[in-house]
Amino acid sequence: MRFSVESLSTHLSALWFSISREALRNGDREIREAAQNALMALLRRLATAPVDSEGKQDQMRLLLGDVISACIGALSEVQTTLFLPSSQLLVAAARACSATCYIVCKKV
Repeated sequence: MRFSVESLSTHLSALWFSISREALRNGDREIREAAQNALMALLRRLATAPVDSEGKQDQMRLLLGDVISACIGALSEVQTTLFLPSSQLLVAAARACSATCYIVCKKV
């Protein structure tokens, strides 16, 4: 990915809005997979940011918190249409890198 963490951070909420809309609300499997891949690439890039004084990668954690918040409710209702897309998005987030895997597994 060619974008710096700083430039991505500026547009993080708009990127997440677009990714979540396509990953959770779209019926097309190809588009959902593309959105999942975009999320993984974005999280991987954010994970390369320097660790702050508290040992955290703030932007990655903020985005991952948004992902988990958007998906966690659908996991308790297996019969809803959002269950499968939500679980797939969380798996994609966990697959991005070891730091995201740790956070997703710890929270979910």
